[in-house]
Amino acid sequence: MRLPALLFVSGFLAAQAPTPPETALTVDQVVAKVLDARGGIARLHAVQSRRITGHIEGLPSPITFDQLNARPDRIRLTLRTEAQAAAGGQSAQPASTQVKTFDGKAGWAWSNSEVPRTLAPEEIQVLDADFDGPLVDFAAKGNQVAYLGLQTFQNQKALVLKVTLKDKRIQTMYFDPKTFLKFSQVNGEGKAGVELDFWDYNEVDSLPMAYTVIIGPVSVRVDKITLNVPVTDADFLPPKK
Repeated sequence: MRLPALLFVSGFLAAQAPTPPETALTVDQVVAKVLDARGGIARLHAVQSRRITGHIEGLPSPITFDQLNARPDRIRLTLRTEAQAAAGGQSAQPASTQVKTFDGKAGWAWSNSEVPRTLAPEEIQVLDADFDGPLVDFAAKGNQVAYLGLQTFQNQKALVLKVTLKDKRIQTMYFDPKTFLKFSQVNGEGKAGVELDFWDYNEVDSLPMAYTVIIGPVSVRVDKITLNVPVTDADFLPPKK
C-alpha cells in the first residue's frame, strides 16, 4: 500500500517542541505527546458531541453515512444507499436506510424495512462508541498500553503503541515520530488483523482529524465534521412504535 500523504495544517509542524530520542520515551510520554498532537487532553474533554458525515467508496453500491457521537460513549450511525436501476443482469435495488445506535447501556438496529432489534454485544463492539478513543484516560477505562518503540511500517518510521482493550481486543497504532499523529492502525493480530490507514488531516476547531480512512479496497471519506452539536437522549434510542 502506498505511503499515506497526510495533509497537516499550516504551522503545525513548526509548533512541535523538541522531543527526547524515541528510544528514551516511556509509554506515558508517548501517550501524552499523542494526545497533545490531537489538541491536548483539556480540549479533547471539552468536546461534548460530534457529527461526522461522508461517503464510502469501493463498495458495489455508493453509501453515505451520518455518525453522531456524544458523551458518555453514545453513538448513532446511519447508512444510506441510493436506488439502483437494473443493469448487467443484476436486478434493481431500492434505496435503503440502516441505523444502529448505542445509548451507553444497550444498542439497537433497524432499517426502512425492518423493525428495531437489540444489538448483540459483539455488534456493539464493532460500533466502537468510545467517544475519545482508547488512549484518553486509558487506565481508568481498564485498557493497557505498551510502547513497542520505533519501528518501520509502510516504509516509514513509526512510534508503535499496542493497546489491549478492557474486553481483550488488540489494537496496534502507528504514529509519525515528528507530528505524533496516527497514520495507521491494525485491529487484531496476525492474519486476522485489519489495517486502517489515516490520511488527509485537517483542523476542526483547531483539533486535527483525519478525513480519509483506507480499509483495504474501501475508502471512508469524510465530508464534514461538526463539534458540540445539539443532541437529545432520543437520538440514541430506537423509534417509538
